[in-house]
Amino acid sequence: MVPRSLRGKLVALVVAAVFPALVIIFYSGFERQNRELEQAKSRVLHIVHGLGAVQERLAASVEQLLIALAKTPMVRERDLQACTGLFRGLAEGNPFYHNVVLADSDGTMLAASLPFSGVSIADRSHFQEAGQNLRFTAGEYVEAKIDPRPIFVFTLPLVDEHGDFDGVLAAAMDLQGFEPLFSREHLPPGAFAGLVDRAGRRLFRIPADNPETFPLGVPIRGEVWDFVSGTTEEVAFIERISNEVTQILACHPLWLPGDERPYMYMVVGIPKAQVLAEGKALLVRDAGLLILAAFLALITAWVMGTRTVVGRFRRLEKTAEALSRGRLDAKTGLDYRDGELGRLAEAFDRMAEQLGENLAEERRIKKELMIERDRAEMANRSKSEFLANMSHEIRTPLNGIMGMMQLLQMSALDGQQKEFVGLAADSVQRLNRLLSDILDLSRVEAGKLDIHRAPFEIRTLEDSVLGLFTITAQDKGLELICVTDPTLPRRLVGDEARIRQVLFNLVGNALKFTDTGRISVEITALPERPSGEIRVLFSVSDTGMGIPEDKIRDIF
Repeated sequence: MVPRSLRGKLVALVVAAVFPALVIIFYSGFERQNRELEQAKSRVLHIVHGLGAVQERLAASVEQLLIALAKTPMVRERDLQACTGLFRGLAEGNPFYHNVVLADSDGTMLAASLPFSGVSIADRSHFQEAGQNLRFTAGEYVEAKIDPRPIFVFTLPLVDEHGDFDGVLAAAMDLQGFEPLFSREHLPPGAFAGLVDRAGRRLFRIPADNPETFPLGVPIRGEVWDFVSGTTEEVAFIERISNEVTQILACHPLWLPGDERPYMYMVVGIPKAQVLAEGKALLVRDAGLLILAAFLALITAWVMGTRTVVGRFRRLEKTAEALSRGRLDAKTGLDYRDGELGRLAEAFDRMAEQLGENLAEERRIKKELMIERDRAEMANRSKSEFLANMSHEIRTPLNGIMGMMQLLQMSALDGQQKEFVGLAADSVQRLNRLLSDILDLSRVEAGKLDIHRAPFEIRTLEDSVLGLFTITAQDKGLELICVTDPTLPRRLVGDEARIRQVLFNLVGNALKFTDTGRISVEITALPERPSGEIRVLFSVSDTGMGIPEDKIRDIF
């Protein structure tokens, strides 16, 4: 979610700028770790190759020694006393040899560098394989029968003149004496090297600093052995060992000619954490420095944003609030030369000035309008008073004339005279209604006109229109007709005076602006309302000049 405040946006901008650099640092750190792992694998492969070569040379030297012993007259002739002396001299001169043994074809020990009595090696796998394969063989982890200690035995079969198995020469290697042999090889700090026999048992390990965790003769960790036993060449891999520490391991299988599987495996390992420690330290350092720089940048953005941006926007905000309260003279007070904010402040101040001028002009116009309105209302009241007074002044003599007409109608008159007197009386009544209309106009302007609902006959309304305007129409040569819908009831309820007034105005205007043709007044029934009320449409049409198109909207 995007921050709403300006300072929040500045902080988000700094974070967005720092985040890619942080991603690059972590990516570079992971790449460095991968390179370090590959370099460590190459290193342990180099070490295990060198240590494997040492073991291979040792096995070759043992084979050559046993071959040389087999060719000596004392061994061929079974001179046991001489053999014992020879074997003892070899063992004393070489600390790697625990015992050198001569045994006959049934496994009975005949001579040895160590004192013995009635010892048989017929149950040893190295003896059995030598008798079966008739070639130089290697055994596995065993404990010596004469002097119990962990040993590893190389065996050379002996044959008679017919080529039949005739016994063995065996060299038992003291596993505890291997350390001087391999300690000459340089191992990195924290690394280890060890030998594993073909059954997965630990033969030797340097440094031998934790015999409880890494005892000799005990199978190594199953996951490690599964990987080691499944390979036939040098290989590096990562796995946990017996102390649950993840190691970068390398394995070198050791072979004897003619064997179908390695007789021994040389294993070298370096703790993975140790390999990655330097890279992790660099990653933590670089990330820490970047985070520190980001924190300082955030503080700087917060402080500088408050002083240079937020503070000025607050000035604009306060100025806007002052304008909203009616203080049109309020100014931002900011330097107009200060970049985008300066231009914004200048536009804001100009807007405030223009707003003040517009409001002042609006007040002036309103004041003038109020003065004109008062004048118009005063003139309108004067006109209404004049109309009311005039109508009352005229009504007085009209009443006298009306009285005289009524007296004449009661006197003895012939037919034509009665018609003339009737027309004169009707004219007086129409003039009286005209005065009533003038009074109604003054009431409309005063807002006091009321609509009266009373029964009236629609035929009477029609006769009034015809009686008032027929003579005028005939004088102009016009035809005046009035058509009433026969479906209309005879009596209706409404304001007859107002309807008559409107019709008189419309018909009078039609007579005024029509020179030829006719004027039609139509009274038509409209559909009833749901309440049952009857609606009537009054329409006046003529054949005059009509109303121009551009004036219709103004009138209606």
